[in-house]
Order: sequence, then structure tokens, then C-alpha cells
Amino acid sequence: MSPAQRPGIRRSLLLIAISLCATASAIFGFLYYGLYWKYRDLFNENGRYFDETDSVVYQDEAAILIVPAIALLVLALGLGVLWWRRHRSRA
Repeated sequence: MSPAQRPGIRRSLLLIAISLCATASAIFGFLYYGLYWKYRDLFNENGRYFDETDSVVYQDEAAILIVPAIALLVLALGLGVLWWRRHRSRA
């Protein structure tokens, strides 16, 4: 493989990493919304909420799902800035 082809592969891998981080961030965000945000005002003193219609117990510990969502989003944005700078310098 010639040296001229390597930057193209690196940029492609960078785009793949950006899309994987953004997708994982969206998944954690949807989990955060579905398991915590909708029920945030309904938890009892033990940090639990029992949904009688679905027979599911939701716990307020699900709020921790926002941490990987934000971390992966920041990583995706940082990689996006890196890709944009490299792409702009090549043009």
C-alpha cells in the first residue's frame, strides 16, 4: 500500500469511529429516556417505581445512563472536529 492511500484509510476509519460513537451515544440516550426520564417524578423513597400496566419496576439508578451517552457524544464531536480539520487541510 502506498503512503498516498494511507490518509484515505485513516479518514475512513475516523468516520467509522465517529458513526459508532454517535450511534452508541444515541442508544444510551434512548435508554436513559425510556428507563429514567419518563418516570423521574414517580420514584418512591427507595428509588423505585412500579408500572402496573406493564408490570415493570423502574429504578432511579438508570439515571447513570446519561454518563456514557454524554461521554460518547463528546468523543464523537471531538473525532468529528479532528476529521473536519484533516479533511479541510487536504482540500
